[in-house]
Amino acid sequence: MTEDRGRLAGVGRTLIGTSAGVLASALVGFGRNLSLAAAIGTGLVADAYNVANQVPAQIFLLFGGGTLAVLFVPEIMRHARTSAQRSDEYGSFLLFASVAFGLLMTLLLVVFSPLIIKIMGGSSWSDAQSSLGLRFSLWCMPQITFAAMFSVAGQLMIARGRIVAIGWMPTVNSLVIIAACIPVIAVGTAQASSPGALAPWEVTLLGGSTLLGSALQSMLLIYFLHRGGFRLHVRFIVRGLGLRRAARAGLLTITAGALFQISNLTITALSTQAGSAAKSLGHDGRGFT
Repeated sequence: MTEDRGRLAGVGRTLIGTSAGVLASALVGFGRNLSLAAAIGTGLVADAYNVANQVPAQIFLLFGGGTLAVLFVPEIMRHARTSAQRSDEYGSFLLFASVAFGLLMTLLLVVFSPLIIKIMGGSSWSDAQSSLGLRFSLWCMPQITFAAMFSVAGQLMIARGRIVAIGWMPTVNSLVIIAACIPVIAVGTAQASSPGALAPWEVTLLGGSTLLGSALQSMLLIYFLHRGGFRLHVRFIVRGLGLRRAARAGLLTITAGALFQISNLTITALSTQAGSAAKSLGHDGRGFT
């Protein structure tokens, strides 16, 4: 009876800690959005930043990023029950694979970023806004690597029953961006509907903080995963890990996720172009943001 009470108390503390983290992340995330709106407005400049920030994540999910990590959870649990070493080897393989996938996607997106910006903005984007969107995108594209790491590390944490840290990690990302917005707000030279008026240091500060926040939350989660008992293995035997079984089981899930992200990308492009077109016609255009 005492053991059952202790287990229930542990579950209760986990739920409270996780719920508090999710709530804090939501509140701080709202504060991040307010800070960005105060720094760069909600017009053309914000569209350039948000398209550069959101599109890499949407493309990452389009190609199965995140979804694949979830599909491997049953295999992680199976290995955890049979052998702690085999479980760590499986997790290590997934982490290395996620980094490789993220780096490949980042390279491709950097190469094709001018084309992506052109597609997203269409003919309605001016040269100044296209240039701003491209500069922001070069800062934001590498987030894919850290997003892949975060996704796999999060599933490994869940498999080990350590979910509290996952709920708190987005708070770290948001706080970094809020800190970067403060100097931009203090200077007050950014003009919401004038992409060419944003100074290079402001682009670097906002873009760099967005990348830093993503990297920091991923590395912190890896740290907590290590504290939870996970040990990274450089050498592992791929055969027998159950990768094919997991991939086959998730084919429909990956397809559904891909179709959903295609719709998101379409909406992003149409709304962004609508805002720019309205501005060119003399209206105070509001687009994707």
